[in-house]
Amino acid sequence: MAVPDTQIDEHSTIGTRIHVIGNSTSGKSTLGARLAEALDATFVELDAINWQPGRVGLNATDPDELERRIREATRGERWVVAGSYTKFSQRTFWPRLDTVVRSSPCRCWLSERSCGGCCRCAACTRAAADAVPHG
Repeated sequence: MAVPDTQIDEHSTIGTRIHVIGNSTSGKSTLGARLAEALDATFVELDAINWQPGRVGLNATDPDELERRIREATRGERWVVAGSYTKFSQRTFWPRLDTVVRSSPCRCWLSERSCGGCCRCAACTRAAADAVPHG
């Protein structure tokens, strides 16, 4: 039996098998965990599957085992995967994927200038507070 799609609003459907990708430290795991919780889905963190004690990566030492573990983690119908590992992801769960979400944090923190309020980083929060008339 197919699992019904999860409605975000009356006009869009995100699905039940989601992959969150992005650059290092872009918030993939945070976003993925929140999506999984909101959708009542299993959260799969690829870094946690790949990295073994002593910072040994299965992607380099035992790629077949990494693929097996990813397949096992994504065998159900409701999951949110965080992390890239593109060639492994493509071979294991992409054929069943509903949605790809790109995690892309605001870059205004690099220059301490506001991006115009697109996020809630410190620079944008200060800019928004400064823009509000006081008194």
